[in-house]
Amino acid sequence: MRLIRCLFLIGFCLWPVLGTAADDISLLEKVARSSAAGQSGLQSYQVTVETAKIQQMLTQMTANLPADAPRPPTPKVRKYWHRARGESLIRAEGGNVFPMMQEMVQRFSGEFAIDLRSFLLPRAQAEKRGQLISKASVKQSDNQVANRRIVSFTLKFSEPTAIGKAFYGAGIDLPRERVERLVFDVDPERLMVNRIEISVAGNVPITMEIRYRELAGGFVPEVIRVTSPDGNLDDRFQTEFVEVEGYWLPERQLRETRHGDQEKVMEVLFRNYQVNAAMPDDVLRLLTQ
Repeated sequence: MRLIRCLFLIGFCLWPVLGTAADDISLLEKVARSSAAGQSGLQSYQVTVETAKIQQMLTQMTANLPADAPRPPTPKVRKYWHRARGESLIRAEGGNVFPMMQEMVQRFSGEFAIDLRSFLLPRAQAEKRGQLISKASVKQSDNQVANRRIVSFTLKFSEPTAIGKAFYGAGIDLPRERVERLVFDVDPERLMVNRIEISVAGNVPITMEIRYRELAGGFVPEVIRVTSPDGNLDDRFQTEFVEVEGYWLPERQLRETRHGDQEKVMEVLFRNYQVNAAMPDDVLRLLTQ
């Protein structure tokens, strides 16, 4: 009888651990699907992008011109997003947009052109992600953080591996080459990734922490912060939202970056949204390239 009681107590104590067996790595794809499905009625949008950074870059480009020489007007910058294409496009528009100006806009727009619902675990990268996961050893653990259950997955590659955009998209300077280990902290109830740790051969790990805001249509990243344990990197990206025709979209984004002794701050405003409106044909062609 005593032996049976002991076995019962052991089994009872092990129950929470055994109960996590169903949470395999496929939980990441559940998160990806949940994020991509948010605001399903929103098929596309167009918006004007405003930032002082454009004028600053134009001033630098024309600094060597004679003082009385005419300066090019500040271009109008538009962002186009299309759900079916799975990506966005930012470009300068207007009658006096020369190639170098277009290249300038493309270059700096990468610092804020983050599609929040598809940035983490992009659905378009599901096949590539699955291939990478199949080549890694996977370990799972359970934790309680602020009374919430967090499932951690550790992916360890046998050799340094190029992961491309399989686990996180463009817009934030994160390691994509020679990755040795990835750790994901996932909230299985709310289907969100709270933290990613990235270990690269020969470098200190990089940690990305995500804080969410609950809006109609689900949880959306509100603050993304990337740091390194040596204090050399601290990148904070914050978004404020506005409701447009029943959809919640970015209204203001603030990027504060410190990398070593260099610090940068950039503010971007989004004005005059057009939701689910027809897009120019040339934009659609560019989005499919």
